[in-house]
Amino acid sequence: MSQKNLLKQANEMMKKPRDVGFLTKVSMYLITVFLCLGLIILSQGIKHHYVKELEINANNLAKGYSHSLSRSVEASAVVEQLIHDKLKGLASIITNTDADLQNEDLVALSTQMNVDEIAIYNQDGILMLSNIERFVGWNPPLNHPVRDFMNSDLSFYIEPIRANTITGDFYLYGYEKMEDGRTVQVGIDAQKVNTLIGGFHMNSLLKEMLTHDQVEYVNYVSSEGIILGSSRDEEVGKVTVISERKPLSDTLNIGEFQLVPMEEIHDFHEPVYLSGTEAGTLLIGMSLEETRNAIRNLTRSMTVVLLMIYLAAIIVIYLLHDKTRKLFDLAYEDDITRLPNAKYLKRMLRYELKQSRRDQLALIMVHVPRFSRITMTKGHERGESILQDIAKNISARAIEGASLFRFSEEKFMMLVRNYGRREMLVSIMENLSQVIPLQGDHKEEKRYNTLAFGALELGEQYNDEVDVLKDVLIALNNVSEDAPKPYIFFDEVMEMKILRETAIESELKMAIESKMDNIILLTYQPLIDAKTETIIGLEALTRMNSQKYGMISPLEFIQIAEKNGLMPDLGRLILEKAVDFEKKLLEEGYGIRVAVNISPIQVIQDDFVSMVRGIIEYASIDPSFIELEITESVFLSSYDLVNRKLKVLREMGLHISIDDFGTGYSSFARLKELHVDSVKIDQYFIRKITQLDPSDLITGDIIRMVHKSGLSAVAEGVETKEERDYLIREGCDVLQGYYYSKPMQEKDALRYVRKQSHLR
Repeated sequence: MSQKNLLKQANEMMKKPRDVGFLTKVSMYLITVFLCLGLIILSQGIKHHYVKELEINANNLAKGYSHSLSRSVEASAVVEQLIHDKLKGLASIITNTDADLQNEDLVALSTQMNVDEIAIYNQDGILMLSNIERFVGWNPPLNHPVRDFMNSDLSFYIEPIRANTITGDFYLYGYEKMEDGRTVQVGIDAQKVNTLIGGFHMNSLLKEMLTHDQVEYVNYVSSEGIILGSSRDEEVGKVTVISERKPLSDTLNIGEFQLVPMEEIHDFHEPVYLSGTEAGTLLIGMSLEETRNAIRNLTRSMTVVLLMIYLAAIIVIYLLHDKTRKLFDLAYEDDITRLPNAKYLKRMLRYELKQSRRDQLALIMVHVPRFSRITMTKGHERGESILQDIAKNISARAIEGASLFRFSEEKFMMLVRNYGRREMLVSIMENLSQVIPLQGDHKEEKRYNTLAFGALELGEQYNDEVDVLKDVLIALNNVSEDAPKPYIFFDEVMEMKILRETAIESELKMAIESKMDNIILLTYQPLIDAKTETIIGLEALTRMNSQKYGMISPLEFIQIAEKNGLMPDLGRLILEKAVDFEKKLLEEGYGIRVAVNISPIQVIQDDFVSMVRGIIEYASIDPSFIELEITESVFLSSYDLVNRKLKVLREMGLHISIDDFGTGYSSFARLKELHVDSVKIDQYFIRKITQLDPSDLITGDIIRMVHKSGLSAVAEGVETKEERDYLIREGCDVLQGYYYSKPMQEKDALRYVRKQSHLR
């Protein structure tokens, strides 16, 4: 296995959620290992540092003086010859050449004369010819030496070694002016020059080296082994044998762990060359005492520091362990059941989903039905006791590969690994379905003693814990109380349903925010006076034309709007559209009202009345031409509040009707108390007209009861002549349905109103 893979696995192991005790032990173990490694690395590092420092100092001394010694005599003559013979001579050759020179000529000259660069600059200072073709055309900056020379009175000049402006390499350059105003530049690699420069006298150099603190002696030994020069006069002329070089680190180790005397001096060798031939060896003896003492003292000091840090770290870990344990429990453990909580589950899922080779995983959400009702009737203590018993009962089953978590107030989560086939998950859920404890005569608990489960198999498509938790919750929400099985697996149908709801919600938001006319549409169905059979109003029926799904049923998009808190804004948009249409009717001279359905959620909003007033006042129309239809279910939870609001609206002049009467919580006893004008009889009772024997019908009775309450009766869903005749015969006031007209778009509704008005 490669080092990269090992590091990757180690990194993944450290990311895995673990218990605080385990992490504490690992921390102490790692600190101990790091201490040992630190001591070893530190001691070796200190020794290496001082060895390297001594070697560098000694080698620099040896090389520097050896080099100077071997080149001192010949350096100046060689440099003078090299500079004047090649730079001056070559420049003169080029200056006196009559032929037109080309780059190829300069290449040949540079090779022939053993120089590295030849360049010719024109009068403007631009490099026109060169033995290095890529330099041609180069324009040196104003402060460049070639321009300084061109602007001077000199005809020939050699400058100090410097870096080539283009390449950065160091050269020794010479310049000469040509008669036609051009300038010749010749360069020699600085390395060639540096090999020839330097030199010193042997005796003075050897004595000079003794000024270094650690140098004990310096000998210059010929190739025959004769000491030709020495910092110790008595050694000159003696014959010595130069032993094979020994690494400085080996010399320092002698006597450190063995029972042998330590070596006090280490010899550094450096060959001395004269005219290219090795003439002898420069031998420098350097004391090791200072280096050994420095290594020993620094190693001891750093060891003490590391040990103190180690002890401090151990003490801190020990002191923080309990506190960390409590913080860990607070963050990742449920107080009631002592199970890992939702936060820990998310960490676990995050880790598992990031594995390149993950185990087979499934997540089961366990729901305690109507748990809140039990806590309300029996108290929180009883509820907590039930949760504890459920957790204990599930844990006691010791399901292989399963980890249990407390997810929320009435929900648990079970993460199952390597379960094999789906049937195993089914078996687990069926076995767990009856683990709610029953004690004594808790009849309320006995009614709801079956758990509900939503299951999700985590395929490769899942890589985020948010998606996992969302989908398993979707599965659980699809388990109905009357289902034959208390469990369900997440599938694509559920996902498509959620995606559809999300898309519809998004389009509703877009329609509300931008007030786009092509998404939320109003169609209008006539309200017909039963006595005259003339139009007296129009009911605005909301339709949704989804950009993605086409026409959406009101039952679907209204439910989505209510579930996602969009109903107040959507209702406002619908009312605004209806009021705008009423204004068009009035402007054309048609004094008929428009009825608008109002959601119960809208009615209980604090600003409902002011919202209605504001829309009507903004349109500048008579409120009596607007009718609000409210379902009777709105009175169930907030009867007094709703009735007070209806009173205010009626006082403003609006017409109020109860929609779908007879299918919900109908009460004729309270009908007189309501601040309403009419009652719309649900089409369920209208359908019965043609289905039941006349003696069994109660539709007529409902109409008469409405009239006795002082209200008008409206029949919706009238589709046949038989229904129409019956309703007229029973005294119904207003008729509405396909018998007269289907719901129409705005332009068709206007055309219908014009036609009906013309027929009067």
